[in-house]
Amino acid sequence: MRFTLSDPDERSYDAERWCYRGSVDDWIYAGHSGKIEQLARELVPTLGTDDFYELY
Repeated sequence: MRFTLSDPDERSYDAERWCYRGSVDDWIYAGHSGKIEQLARELVPTLGTDDFYELY
């Protein structure tokens, strides 16, 4: 998982996860955007769980 800065003025980020599906092999949008603190609180706990693979 990574967080990429989407709006420097608002300090808004997009959450992305690595996709291993077929020929995609690239970072994909994980369906979540917002402040880094909010994203970390919501998404970091899913790391290492099956819920992580349900993102996007």
